[in-house]
Amino acid sequence: MKAIIMIALLLTAVCFFQPGYTLFAQEKQEKEEGKLGKLEKEVDKKEDDKDKDTEKKEEDSNKNSSESNDASAVAETLADPEFWEYALTAVVVVVAGVYVVLINVPGEDSLLYLGDYGNCYFSQYPYVSSEEGFFSQVMGKRFSVNISGHYFYDESDLTGYGVRAKYSPHPFFNAELHFTDLTEKLETREDHLKLYNVFINYNRLRLERWAFWWGLGLKGLQGDKTYNGFAFNIGTEIYPVRPISIGINYSGGFISGNYVPEFFGSLSLHLNRFAVFAGYQYWSAGSAKIDGLVGGMKVFF
Repeated sequence: MKAIIMIALLLTAVCFFQPGYTLFAQEKQEKEEGKLGKLEKEVDKKEDDKDKDTEKKEEDSNKNSSESNDASAVAETLADPEFWEYALTAVVVVVAGVYVVLINVPGEDSLLYLGDYGNCYFSQYPYVSSEEGFFSQVMGKRFSVNISGHYFYDESDLTGYGVRAKYSPHPFFNAELHFTDLTEKLETREDHLKLYNVFINYNRLRLERWAFWWGLGLKGLQGDKTYNGFAFNIGTEIYPVRPISIGINYSGGFISGNYVPEFFGSLSLHLNRFAVFAGYQYWSAGSAKIDGLVGGMKVFF
């Protein structure tokens, strides 16, 4: 009887430690880490990589004997008056360019807004008349609220839903919120990942056929841990012909030292205060990427 038990134990040990079993276990473990887990892992490991890079740079800096020569060259450059003249000119050009692109162009009011920036309102809803999109240059509202909900589909085992809301207390500014809850069905469990953005935007172009905005805010995700980071946001929506509009939104931020971009593009069909839309959405971090189709509805208040 003891011999039989010993043989059974030996066979069990052989089966457990044989290479085939180990590979099978590793493969199963990899399958259990789906797209959501990989994205969160990329964000999480970046912090460790950053620390390693910092340590490596410190070691390299201690070994570099040529730093003193570089420092003396920099000192000579800074002592040159011509350098400061060129540097000041470059700063003025860059600041002026940024102002023109992000704020306004001198004389823009007469060119685009009938001579007065005050000629800018929100329409009751897009295409309330055939010439108006989201904005109007005749009488309209000074504030606007719109909310949308959509379904996200990547594969049969990765789906989710999203909510996007925009509150505009004035035609020049708005506050924007994005939230997406993703669920991935793995072999033995479900994985969940929540992604969110909060932005304060400046409506750079407020035309009847074209809206363009940019803003700054916060980007984050929540899985096994919660991560947040500073982010920027740019977006545009074009109203070529009733009842169609085309919207594009791109945001990016650094979370745990890792750049995490997000893209959302949609084609909408408007009917009074409602719009139905279909489009494409993606996120990425390092080598991990999540993308899929979206479809939903928007309401204008």
